[in-house]
Parts: sequence; C-alpha cells; structure tokens
Amino acid sequence: MRLLWKDRQKGRLLRKSILTPCCDPNFEAGTTFKRTSLELGRSREYEMGKKRKSGGRSGGSRGSSTLVQCTNCGMQVPRDKAKRVTSFVSLVDPSLARELRAHGAYIARQRVFKYYCISCAVHFGVTKVRARDERRFAY
Repeated sequence: MRLLWKDRQKGRLLRKSILTPCCDPNFEAGTTFKRTSLELGRSREYEMGKKRKSGGRSGGSRGSSTLVQCTNCGMQVPRDKAKRVTSFVSLVDPSLARELRAHGAYIARQRVFKYYCISCAVHFGVTKVRARDERRFAY
C-alpha cells in the first residue's frame, strides 16, 4: 500500500513523499514505514503510533478469537474486544420472592452474560470515553 504525502509550508509545495510499509503490505499499528522523498531520494523510517497499549483487546498474544453477537445491535464482535456484563435474573416474582425470603427460603438466581460492541457499551454507559492520556491504561 502506498500513500502519497505532501509536505507544505506557507501554502507552497516543498516536496512529495511516498510512505511504504517496510515489511507486510497488510500493515497494522506499530508498523515501520519507510519515507522516500521524491526530490532528495533520501529515506527515513517512521513508527506508526498506537492509540491504546492493548490495541483495544484483551488476551495478550493469543491470536484471533471467536466472534460473539452484541446483545443490543446484533453486530459480530471478537470475544476479546466485546464488553461483557454479568447480571443476575431471578425466576420468581419479586413480591413472592420477598415472602419466601421472609420464611427463610433460598431463591436461586440465573446468571446472564451480555456482550456489547464498543459503540453500544459507550451508549449504555458500560464504558466511558476517556481522555487521551488515560486511554493507554486499563481500569
């Protein structure tokens, strides 16, 4: 993949540069680019910055993960990228459960996992939008 890059100063074109990945054509964040100036013929290497230390995923160097479906919008999301929310659902009516608890009965609750894509997690307040400095750290 080649990107044409124009360096400008005070509206004048100083030089045209071509950015090419040094290794793989399917580059990711952290790929080193070689920048070749068309005027001078010199090349320099630039490192592409990362927005988050984890790359927006959990699991370290595990490779690709299975897909899960977002509970809200139905989008297919990688399991290590999706936000998982655990909630407990009682199968008994709340007024009846209160009476049974008063008599000392144990009421079982069912654990329900909900997976949200990032946009739905932000919309529902599961994940907050953080400042640029705070994004690199997990909370």
